[in-house]
Amino acid sequence: MRQTLVFSDLHLSPREEGDGAWMRFRQRSFFADDAFSSLVEQLLGRLGNAPLEVVFNGDTFELDGAAAWSSGPRAPDEDQGSEGSEAANLERILDDHPAIVRAMGRLLERAERLVFVSGNHDQGLYFPEVQRRLRARLVAAAEAQPGAHPGSDLSERVIFRPWFHRTADGL
Repeated sequence: MRQTLVFSDLHLSPREEGDGAWMRFRQRSFFADDAFSSLVEQLLGRLGNAPLEVVFNGDTFELDGAAAWSSGPRAPDEDQGSEGSEAANLERILDDHPAIVRAMGRLLERAERLVFVSGNHDQGLYFPEVQRRLRARLVAAAEAQPGAHPGSDLSERVIFRPWFHRTADGL
C-alpha cells in the first residue's frame, strides 16, 4: 500500500540579516532546516520499503511574485514576479537551505513521486524555468545520496501541480 507524506507551508525564503521581529523566519537562527531533515529521516525509517509519494502542498517557497502580485501597480521596467526573477529567487532560497535540499533529495531518491502544488506564495512554480531549476537541484541532491542510482531518471518523478493534487494509485 502506497504511503503519502504531505508537507505544507514551509515558507522557505532567502536568508536576511538583521534582528527585527518582522519576517523573523527569514533569519538563519529561525530556519528549521535541521529539524526538517531529522523529521524526513525519522519518517523514512518508519516507512521502510513501502511505496511512497511526497506532496509539498503549497507555500513551500517564498518566491518574490507573491509580493509583486499583491503590492499593486509597479513601474513598467520592474521584473519582480517574472519567470527570470522567480527562478533567481528560487536559486537564492535553495542556496540558503542546503540541509533542506539534501532532505528533499533524499525524499526524491526514495519516493515514486515528489509533487509540488503551487500556493499563493510560490505561484512562480508555474514557470518552466523555475521547474527546471528545482528539478535539477533536487536530482543532483538525490544522486548525491549514499547508495543512489544515478542512472535512473529522477527528473520524471518531480511533478508540478498548479492548484491541487489528487493522490491515487496508477497516477
